[in-house]
Amino acid sequence: MTRRAFALPMAILLTLSVGLGIALLMSRLGTQRLAAQRQLDAYQEHHAAMGIMEIVDSWVRSADPNGVAALMGTGEDVLTMTLADGTILALKIGDAQRGALRAWSRLAGEDRDDARAIAKAVREAEDEAGEERPDWWRDTGSAGVSAMSAPEEVLRAVVRSCGIESGANAIVDRIMQARRSGTTLTTSDILQFTIAEKIPASERDKLARRLVPVPELWEVTAELRAAPAPGLTPRTLVRYRGVLTGRSIGGASPGSSKTTGSARTSFHSWERVWSIEEQERAERAALLELERRAG
Repeated sequence: MTRRAFALPMAILLTLSVGLGIALLMSRLGTQRLAAQRQLDAYQEHHAAMGIMEIVDSWVRSADPNGVAALMGTGEDVLTMTLADGTILALKIGDAQRGALRAWSRLAGEDRDDARAIAKAVREAEDEAGEERPDWWRDTGSAGVSAMSAPEEVLRAVVRSCGIESGANAIVDRIMQARRSGTTLTTSDILQFTIAEKIPASERDKLARRLVPVPELWEVTAELRAAPAPGLTPRTLVRYRGVLTGRSIGGASPGSSKTTGSARTSFHSWERVWSIEEQERAERAALLELERRAG
């Protein structure tokens, strides 16, 4: 083989090596660019979420508690606000005190005793049901359980935690009947239910603390909706959900605030639970999987 003939394969190999090196470099740069973009998107998303949370927190502190309570759990918007870019911020309020408190180390005195007794009774109810029920529990808030939203089994457990046995079912039946009829229960109503069952005063006092007609813990759902086109319903872009102490309305007590992210707010938690981008990605992935299986 002549030197000229030998040089040709070497030139081809060198060209391939250079080409592969450039392709690898471009691929690495593309990966780094995508990683940087993801970090930027996450940064922007975090600050957008915190900004919305602060708007919600500010409004909740100044809202009329009676007006908000009337719409609690109805699924109706308690507030709609048009932002500077034309998107709409809409809020819904729900009762977040429907379960028993799972841990009570931060409580003291009667509150701690009440939370411990309720938790013990709810665990016994789980044993009777033969399964764990995560929807019967919560991780924050005070000891009392909401009479307006707690499941029937949890209501019965709360009543029994007070030492009430013979009249427990009758009291719970009265509460459930009032709820089904659309009646908003009061402390006086619950007291009358216990008096009708001839419950001793000491047990009535415990129940008055452990079963609350007006929840202190609220669940807030915030939706960002696209600017509406004429004749069309605004499309939801992203949804956030958080839990806060409702009694902080009109001026939070010093101990009711909690640090969420970098802001000092009355929220116990705040997170994104849905976005249209996530849904579209999931739909595309499902479509690709169907095509893969069909092919």
